[in-house]
Amino acid sequence: MPDTSYQEMINVKKQYFKTDGIQCFHAVQSFVKGEIPPEQAHEIGMKLAEELWGDKFQVIVTSHLNTDNLHNHFVLNAVSFLDGKRFCNTKKDYAIMRKTSDRLCEEYGLNVLSQEEKYNKYATSSLYKELMKDSIDYAIASAKDYNEFIKILQDLGYTRANRTRKRTI
Repeated sequence: MPDTSYQEMINVKKQYFKTDGIQCFHAVQSFVKGEIPPEQAHEIGMKLAEELWGDKFQVIVTSHLNTDNLHNHFVLNAVSFLDGKRFCNTKKDYAIMRKTSDRLCEEYGLNVLSQEEKYNKYATSSLYKELMKDSIDYAIASAKDYNEFIKILQDLGYTRANRTRKRTI
């Protein structure tokens, strides 16, 4: 329930003695501008959340209408209500989410971007930058040192460019 969702998530963490560490995970699902009504965007988001996490994790789905494209935000409790295990956010989880989202959108007759279109669209978008910032903030808060920070970002699907500077004397 919207009014009690925060406390419900905290209660699950307390039940399994896992109140420290990562509290939740965040994901976003976007739709092409003007292609879908808000109610349908939210319906697809609810179906996505139910399919991916509904049998094991609490998840809040919110649909944002205040930007030039509709999008859903998902906030997933890091601790399972079913068995107390923690969610482990990996590249595989992200790939499954994208594949499931694409399938649901196709079922609704919506356009789905190709891999190249996805990269080109999100590489320069403010949403992509916001997600990257969230990932970096998460890695900073979770890492004990620089190497763990890099590992967390790699687990989230980021790659590190190895650059060397040439110095001239």
